[in-house]
Amino acid sequence: MMQIHYKKMAEMVRKNRWLRVLLVLGILFLLFTIVFTYYFFIYRNRGEMLYADIEKNKASYTSLEAILNTKEAAPKDSKENYSDKKAFADYEEVVPFISLLESLFSTVDHKAEITVKSREEQILTDHFADYNVNLKITQNKDLFFKALDELYNTRYIAKWMSFNVHYKTLENGTQNDLAEAEFVVRLFLK
Repeated sequence: MMQIHYKKMAEMVRKNRWLRVLLVLGILFLLFTIVFTYYFFIYRNRGEMLYADIEKNKASYTSLEAILNTKEAAPKDSKENYSDKKAFADYEEVVPFISLLESLFSTVDHKAEITVKSREEQILTDHFADYNVNLKITQNKDLFFKALDELYNTRYIAKWMSFNVHYKTLENGTQNDLAEAEFVVRLFLK
C-alpha cells in the first residue's frame, strides 16, 4: 500500500514541473543546511580553542610582566637581579635574534642549525617566537657553556623550552663527553 502512494507521488512529481523544481530546491536547501551546520561547529570549536590559547598566553604574559615589575617593588638598595636587566623584544627583533644565536653558537659549531620554529601567525598571536638550535660539540665544551651563559645574560627575556644533550663514550670506555645538543629557545615579545 505504501509503495502505491510513493508511485503515485513520483508520477505526480514527474508530470508537474513546479513540483520537480520545489523538490530539487528542497534537497539543495537540506544539503546546504547540513554543510553549513557542520562547518559552523568546526569553526566554533576552533575558535574556542584559540580563545583558550589566547587566555593562557595572556596569563603567562601578565606573570612575566609581574616578574619584570618586581624591580619597582623591591627596595632601592637591593642588588640588581635578573629582571632588572631583561626586557621584552620587539616584533622586528625576531629575525635578528637568529643572528645573535648564530654569533653565540658558531664558536662551538660552525655548522650549527638555527631555525625559527614558530609560524608568523603564531608569533603575532602568542607574543613569543621559538628557535630550534642543533649543534655538535667537539672540543669546544667550555665555549658551549660560555655561549649558554651569554644567552642567559642577554637583555631579552628568553627561556629554554626543551634541552636535549647527547653524549659520546671516550676511548677509555669509562667516561662520557658531550657530543650534540638540541634545544628550543623561546623569545618573549611585546
